[in-house]
Amino acid sequence: MNQAPSLEAVLGVLPQTQCEECGYKGCRPYAEAIVSGESIDLCAPGGEVVLEKLSLLLDRQGDRDKVRRRFQPPQLAEIDQSVCIGCTKCIKPCPTGAIIGAPKRNHFVLGSDCTGCGLCVAYCPVDCIVMGLDAASHETALDLAQEYRNMHEKNQQKLQPKKLYKKSIHDLQADILGLLKEDGSEST
Repeated sequence: MNQAPSLEAVLGVLPQTQCEECGYKGCRPYAEAIVSGESIDLCAPGGEVVLEKLSLLLDRQGDRDKVRRRFQPPQLAEIDQSVCIGCTKCIKPCPTGAIIGAPKRNHFVLGSDCTGCGLCVAYCPVDCIVMGLDAASHETALDLAQEYRNMHEKNQQKLQPKKLYKKSIHDLQADILGLLKEDGSEST
C-alpha cells in the first residue's frame, strides 16, 4: 500500500508565489487542499511544469488545457514613482515584504524578493502599481520557490502580534528588590 505524499512534499512543488489565483489564500492552503483531494490543475504561475510534478507525486491527472489557459509567466510589480503617494496600503498584502517605503514617501519593489503575485495592485488607491514581465525564466522562478516560501514565512512571523508580558508595579518592585539583594547593595 503506497503512502500518501506529505503536505511538505506537495508544498515543495508549488511555486510559492502566494498569488491566490488557485482560489486559496496562498500555497500552503492549496497544498492542504490537494492532499485532501483538490484538483492539481489550479496553479496559474506553476503551469505545466508544476502540473507534471504534482501528477507524478500524487499519481493523479489534471486538465492540461485548463493549465495552459490560466498560465501566468513570471512577473514583477512595478511602482510608478510619479504617482505613488506613500499610503503604505500595498505593503501589508505583499507575502514576502518585497515592497518597502515609509508613510507619505514613495514605495519601491525589491525585485529579488517579488514573487509576482500581484496582490499589491488591488490595494493601491492611485493605481500606481503594474505587473510587468520578469526577465527570469519560468524555470528560474520555480527554482526560487523555496526562497519565496522562506520570505513569506518570515513575513508572516513579523505580522503576528507580539506577546506583551505585563507586570504589576508590586511585581516590578519585588524584582528590583530581588536584584538588589543578589547584588548585595540593598540597604535596610
